[in-house]
Amino acid sequence: MKKILSTLKENIVFCIFIVLVAACIILGKQSPAYVVGELINRFSRNSISILSLIVPVLCGMGMNFGIVVGAMAGELGLILVLHWHIGGVPGILLSMFIGSLFAILFGWLTGRVYNKTKGQETLTGWVLGYFAFGLFNLVLINLFGKVIPFKDEVLMLSSGVGIRDTIGMAEMNSAFDNALKVPLLTVIQWGTWIVFGLALFFLLYRRFRMKKSWVEAAKGSIIYLVLGILFIILMNLTHVKSVNAVLKFTRVPVLTWILIAFVTVLIAYITNTRWGQKVRVIGQNRKVATASGINVDRIRIEAVIVSTVLACWGQIISLQNLGTMNTYTAHEQVGTYAVAALLVGGASLNKATVKQAYIGCILFHLLYFMAPIAARNVFNNTMVGEYFRVFLSYGIIVVSLMMYAWNRINADKVKGV
Repeated sequence: MKKILSTLKENIVFCIFIVLVAACIILGKQSPAYVVGELINRFSRNSISILSLIVPVLCGMGMNFGIVVGAMAGELGLILVLHWHIGGVPGILLSMFIGSLFAILFGWLTGRVYNKTKGQETLTGWVLGYFAFGLFNLVLINLFGKVIPFKDEVLMLSSGVGIRDTIGMAEMNSAFDNALKVPLLTVIQWGTWIVFGLALFFLLYRRFRMKKSWVEAAKGSIIYLVLGILFIILMNLTHVKSVNAVLKFTRVPVLTWILIAFVTVLIAYITNTRWGQKVRVIGQNRKVATASGINVDRIRIEAVIVSTVLACWGQIISLQNLGTMNTYTAHEQVGTYAVAALLVGGASLNKATVKQAYIGCILFHLLYFMAPIAARNVFNNTMVGEYFRVFLSYGIIVVSLMMYAWNRINADKVKGV
């Protein structure tokens, strides 16, 4: 019983969200095709931004609200590429490259600030985000066209100084998403072969490379086998009208998902390299890391740079999905919503995984678009849902921070005994 209560206490945010999401789906009374389609769209749009938070958490820096500077770097890259009239997938890739250069610089500066405020990175990132808002607005409103040479009738204000509030993405509008879109049924068919292939690969790898017994090796493949079986069951339910509508009419942006998979593999790879092991050691105990000869300040800066570059990519993918860029507000809530989603997935200030990022992204955005619909049906007022989801975004962060502090205090008491 104590173990169950302890597990519930550690995952209280996740449990609350499961109940709220279920309630909103029931009260929303929307078709499965709408829910799944909207969820796929939002997952494709926001998952990279959430994944960008993982490395700083592993490095012991908590939730990096400073990813907003990465989002700003992505927007600068987009502005330049739109100015050069380069559209389509090449334009998006070029904006990601240019934005990454800005993100490396911004990440280095952010990392330097974090090194001056060790132990207070979460609060520092929040304050740093507001400082960056002001600086970003100053540059784009007052310096572009006056101090910084820049002429563009489409992007600039009529006065010739400053960038417009709203910018259309022109040829880059959903270019990455629409480059390769296939029905969800096709993706599941491909996924079935992939997951069974992964199951076989990990089975043989653990058996012959890691010298595990067949039983132990099979344990590492169970999740892939279960997923593959679920895919097969779904494919055999196409005779059910609602399932058939979801599988055949919901379309998946494959190229965007490939990029998300690449970011996932990149995070998994770098966190398992020698550099990644140093990151984990620093996250566990900075004093031990310093005594081991690890350059703690340098690794922390590099971790922030990785996070900032990934946030830059995430913002570009998000904006091309939306089709327009609100120049001065598009990045405003990136950090808050990404942090809230990761915490919903079960992460904490000192532990985060890719699985938690995915779960949090799905649950958070399910509630985010279903809450206004449920509120409209129950209260006949959509704004109730709007206020509710904004309240939850900040409430999740507050509750998670309180639970983290509470667990720390209890752990210290146990050590003292």
